[in-house]
Amino acid sequence: MLRYFGEVPDWDRARVDQENRVRKVIESNPSEADQLDAIAKIRGWYDPCNEENAVLSKYMAGCLSLEAAINMLAEPIDHLYTTANDGRLFYTAEMVARSQRHMYDTVKAEELWGLEQDFPISDEIGTPSVEGKLWCLWFAVCHTARKTLWADEGKQMKANETCGFR
Repeated sequence: MLRYFGEVPDWDRARVDQENRVRKVIESNPSEADQLDAIAKIRGWYDPCNEENAVLSKYMAGCLSLEAAINMLAEPIDHLYTTANDGRLFYTAEMVARSQRHMYDTVKAEELWGLEQDFPISDEIGTPSVEGKLWCLWFAVCHTARKTLWADEGKQMKANETCGFR
């Protein structure tokens, strides 16, 4: 960690300010779980994964059953998987096929790449993919596990149950 004596250079001011805010959070919060949540907010960790973190937090607090939590976590992933990321993968595959069809005669191109089709492109920017949702789930599980005290065996077992360990 760099320490500056005197004036902080402009190019590193944001990092130093962030580090100072993290240091203040650590000093002012006695609970490690609260510290982790505050540090995650300061550093912007898991921003797209707020849904998953919220569901796991509710489950760990006892507000949700295991079955309800798993359903809430799995439904969006299942929807994206069964719809090929809401059709975006069909569009991408068609664009690849269009770039390849002109290299072959018509019959061979149709055999290799099929007929040309029109798929609507999604206008939504930043919509999640299956892979993105799975990464969010993984980060949320890791964050929840890190917030759970090692000495609290009941909470540790509850965290393990979300991953299918009993």
